[in-house]
Amino acid sequence: FELIRLLGQGGFARVWQAHDTARGCDVALKLVRGGIVSPKTAVKILTQEFAHRDRIGDTTHVLSVERPRTERLGEIDLVLMPMELADGGTLRDWMKARRGAVQTEHLDAALDLFEQACRGTEAIHAAGLVHLDLKPENLLLVGGTLKVADLGLSRDLERLSAVAPELLRDGVGSPLYMAPEQVESARPDDIETLADVWSLGVILFELLDGKTPFVGRAAEVRKKIANRNLSISYRRVP
Repeated sequence: FELIRLLGQGGFARVWQAHDTARGCDVALKLVRGGIVSPKTAVKILTQEFAHRDRIGDTTHVLSVERPRTERLGEIDLVLMPMELADGGTLRDWMKARRGAVQTEHLDAALDLFEQACRGTEAIHAAGLVHLDLKPENLLLVGGTLKVADLGLSRDLERLSAVAPELLRDGVGSPLYMAPEQVESARPDDIETLADVWSLGVILFELLDGKTPFVGRAAEVRKKIANRNLSISYRRVP
């Protein structure tokens, strides 16, 4: 792989646009460098992400990923996972290009993209999974088709009880898009597909309004979500 440019980074991994010299095409490459987390942990996380993606039946609106692999570059241990390249960027990029709230001329396109996000999420749920980190940055455009990406935080609904409760609260998800049960639940079994439905609702709200329904610092947002403290003055879209 020849690295071209950094596309983004999360808690422990970076995603690069890279050229696959063996196949002669560009891919997105999720890369974890040893030292951030142990190679063993990184392999476990990425292997789970691959396994979850692999069990989804309808992948029309779910990003394609390949089996993770380990490489050694000099003294550095790397864990790599090639993925489908989103040539159209993220839903966040799409929103920024339209400067906030979707105007009338873009409304049909926005609702079409949102419907595709719902279809991708539906396919994930049909596989017995919950995504837990739906947000515009994880909704990617590939050849004009929107695809749900980043199953790194996804959970098997039949094994939620094996997950530490603190990981299903503060440690999992992005505060602006987290459901109340992710914020306040003391029991992992309380986290289910409805958490993703809440996140989709926040995304739809942001598409139409230009901002999420709850704003502020992470702790403030969690408190507002837990209290359902919502007071909004709606404005008519021109």
